Amino acid sequence: MDLEQRQLGHYVLEDKIGSGGMGVVYKARDKHLDRWVAVKVLRADKVVDQERKRRFIHEAKWASSLNHPNVITIHDIGEENEVIYMVMEYVGGKSLHDLIPEEGLPVEIAMKYAAQIADALAVAHRAGIVHRDLKPANIMVNERELVKILDFGLAKLVEPETYDEAETRTMRRPQPQTQDGMLMGSAPYMSPEQAEAQPVDARTDIFSIGVVLYEMLTGHRPFRAPSTVGLLAAILREEPRSLRLLNRTVPDWVEGIVHRCLAKDRDSRYQNGAELKKALEHEVHEPRREAGAAPSVAVLPFVNLNQDEESDFFSDGVTEDVLIALSKVPGLRVPARSAVFRYKAANVDAAQAARDLNVSAVVEGSVRRMGKRLRIVVELINAGDGYQIWSERYDRTIDDIFDIQDEISRAIVEALKEKLFGASTQPMGDWRTSMRPTRPANIDAHEAHLKGRYHWNRRTWESLHRAIEFFNEAIKHDPAYAPAYVGLADAWNLLGYYNERPPRDAYPKAKAAATKALQINDNNAEASASLGYATLFFDWDWSQAEKHFHRAIELNEKYPSAHQWLAWLRFAEGRMEDAMRSLEQAHALDPLSLIINNHYALALIYAGRPAEAEYQIRQNMELDSGFALNFLVLGALHQSEARLEEALESLSRAVALSQARLGLGRFGFTYAVCGKEREAREVLRQLDKFASGRYVAPLEYAQVHAGLGETDAAFQCLEHALQERTSDLIRLKLYPWPDAIRGHERFASLVRAIGLP
Repeated sequence: MDLEQRQLGHYVLEDKIGSGGMGVVYKARDKHLDRWVAVKVLRADKVVDQERKRRFIHEAKWASSLNHPNVITIHDIGEENEVIYMVMEYVGGKSLHDLIPEEGLPVEIAMKYAAQIADALAVAHRAGIVHRDLKPANIMVNERELVKILDFGLAKLVEPETYDEAETRTMRRPQPQTQDGMLMGSAPYMSPEQAEAQPVDARTDIFSIGVVLYEMLTGHRPFRAPSTVGLLAAILREEPRSLRLLNRTVPDWVEGIVHRCLAKDRDSRYQNGAELKKALEHEVHEPRREAGAAPSVAVLPFVNLNQDEESDFFSDGVTEDVLIALSKVPGLRVPARSAVFRYKAANVDAAQAARDLNVSAVVEGSVRRMGKRLRIVVELINAGDGYQIWSERYDRTIDDIFDIQDEISRAIVEALKEKLFGASTQPMGDWRTSMRPTRPANIDAHEAHLKGRYHWNRRTWESLHRAIEFFNEAIKHDPAYAPAYVGLADAWNLLGYYNERPPRDAYPKAKAAATKALQINDNNAEASASLGYATLFFDWDWSQAEKHFHRAIELNEKYPSAHQWLAWLRFAEGRMEDAMRSLEQAHALDPLSLIINNHYALALIYAGRPAEAEYQIRQNMELDSGFALNFLVLGALHQSEARLEEALESLSRAVALSQARLGLGRFGFTYAVCGKEREAREVLRQLDKFASGRYVAPLEYAQVHAGLGETDAAFQCLEHALQERTSDLIRLKLYPWPDAIRGHERFASLVRAIGLP
């Protein structure tokens, strides 16, 4: 290839990042989508070799057929001026070959990588694809420790596996696709059947991953010899040295898995990636509490023994208050509300919940109200053996609720210290000074605030308005109760962002409430984050919003929403890597939050990682199949990949589930770019109909007109949205506008007015 031209199609080649027997890999800029990609160019001396050319195309075909976050994503393949090239996602980080130190990786890191490799192989093997060349040099690990399997150049198709209803395996004899006697693969990682040039199936990949695992854990390969012939003989006849002789930290169960992978007899190995994945998950998820481990406790939703909806707010409130108090204890890990409240009314025992949430102890409780009388029963359960660590019953009046919650929290911390971690240890710092919650002046303010939080967490338009009523009632009872003002700010922020109320109506109320909370207590992390939200989405004051988010994180680094909202600001500014880090922090703090998971998937789309995005959104759908935003993001993903019919189907679901509050503009735009003008104009008519009874953001109209090619009408709507300060204009540059919009001077003017870089 003439490297002086430095461009293939619309890909501008930058730096050479790798090379091998088949080709050279460059880091390149995709001019159309403004993103980094990797371009693999078939070596000039191989282009005339038809077998090499066939294998190059073959690699792209097999890799692109596997839509999985741990398999490299293939974007494109092309030929220009007799140069054949393949375009892949750009994976930062290093190859596993470069990451393995002389003494091997820590066991937990090695098993984390192994689990991801097995997950990818499970998908490949079900599709009938055998990689045949698994080795550390073909496995990349990015900065977030996400594994990517590369180089399917030697992959072969065998008859896909079939599974009966009991999920037992039925392997069909593979048919050879290479000439007899031809060795395919890299010698140090070959299976015995590869070494003898026999037909191969999924089990050959299992042997190779066993070799990789051995090397990850020890820094050495299991079979070594001075020549290729000697090496192949060792693979066929010798047994490797025990892992534990080379690395004493390797547990028995890990050595057992590696030993089975490396069995000479293929029938004795795990039979495919799914079986290996199952074995790894079974062992990894078994609760093991190591000495000195950080303490962790999950507060499950307290049971409302009154069994009426009116009392639900109170039992939920007790749960949240105990959870919040414990989460402020230094060194104590406490799963967030969204993680534990999925167990409300679910028939799941404490041991199962502990395994799901990966905690060492679980708090369970019940609440019964009889007039002003109150009975709360609480117990703390050791996840390791299921035995009760501590329990207590509180028979008091409703006026004692604050003292009860304080007593419960302190008793739990003491029990965790003494029963799980030894009375002499201090793993949780000075917890007594960290659990001083903000209390209202009277019980009426407290109850009104609990009702407000209860309705806010239900997240319907009606419940948000009810929440505002109760937060205002709490303020009426206690004008100096800061949490009630924070609740008001968060409710108005949501109503403004999702266009339930005009931004110029909702956001000033949110800002006023958050500001008042900070006047009462300027160390209120939640108030700082809420003020940052309104400052970002309404004022478009980027620097001030970022200061508010950083202040919130400084005050409470465990507050996931502060990290999540900071990520929005960074995405809008084009700081993709910083944004991903913020979202990953939010996700780590609250891994079962529907909205954080949803935004994480959207972030992966922006970062040009569609397979990971789809995997993430599908996982989120398993948590809640009726969450409308999941389908909105899935529609955006399908649209970005030109899977337009699938995009329409997903967007239709988003519109239906949200009662046409979400996604109509994107829905109409997709109809238009599909050439379905009649359907797109019907969406415009629907928007007109809804606008007669409620607020409809001009940005919704702008998308449909842009899709129809009506540039002037689209800009009129965008400029109207600017005047109304429509929240999502901060994502103006991230929308899939046609070139006629994006390249127009009026678009540049809008970007400047919003303050986007």
